[in-house]
Amino acid sequence: MRRRLQDQSGFTLVELLVAMPIAMIVLTLAMYALATTVRNEQRARQHSEALRAQQVGLEQLTRELREATSFQFLTSQLVEFNAYVRSSGTATLRKVRYDCTSGEHCLRQEGAPDGAVSGNRIIIDALENPDVFEPEPDFVNPRYVGVVARVRIADDRRLITLRDGVDLRNLTSRF
Repeated sequence: MRRRLQDQSGFTLVELLVAMPIAMIVLTLAMYALATTVRNEQRARQHSEALRAQQVGLEQLTRELREATSFQFLTSQLVEFNAYVRSSGTATLRKVRYDCTSGEHCLRQEGAPDGAVSGNRIIIDALENPDVFEPEPDFVNPRYVGVVARVRIADDRRLITLRDGVDLRNLTSRF
């Protein structure tokens, strides 16, 4: 044991000069890989959160369309209807308008059943398609309304298509 403590073996200067740059390169590559992974994870999280927000907006739109008691197509981008809307736990009859004519957003407006609508709450953002509402069999007497929203999520080049539809089974009248 004493002999081992007296042994002066170690790394030579040449070995250190060769090993240190190699270790630095390996550490740099590992840090770059870690940073890239973190950046991609953040981008994926933002992408999924933005997509989820668009899906929630589409779900609200179709849920309210399902409750429509009177309905009118103004264009393939603009619909107006009376529906029972929940606010503070009770459902009240309200006039609701979805306006997707801006080319970027689908806005929700609300008002009294026989009055004007107001408010501009964005329901679907980054909208890319001009025709959102697709009635069947026609615009005059629709029994089914398809909703198609092509959206761009964050800085992605691709469009994502959100599609849903509802039967207008609660109609008691048309405007």
